[in-house]
Amino acid sequence: MIKVTRTFTRPSVDIPFYHEIQSENKLTQTHMYKNYILTKKIVKSDRYMSEDKLEFTSYIIWTTVNDLFDFVTDVDFAKLIDNESSKKHQYENDNDITMVLNVEKIGA
Repeated sequence: MIKVTRTFTRPSVDIPFYHEIQSENKLTQTHMYKNYILTKKIVKSDRYMSEDKLEFTSYIIWTTVNDLFDFVTDVDFAKLIDNESSKKHQYENDNDITMVLNVEKIGA
């Protein structure tokens, strides 16, 4: 299994994380559910906030590296998030919100 973790850090709790000001698109949620959760390509996903509320972490555990590759190369999903992704990155840059990406193999 492959675990992909994204940890976002903000300089102050006065600056909202992007997901706190913009709700997730229903089309992207449906696409993820139908193509990755129902097909068991995603084993588990979760998100949580640090105690000091300065870090927000989300992770997805993929069944195989090929399942992750399917997602990374999913043209239909890319079209769904293209505009929103640009806005999100701009917001994070403007507000000094950083993101650390970690990919690791877990389990046997």
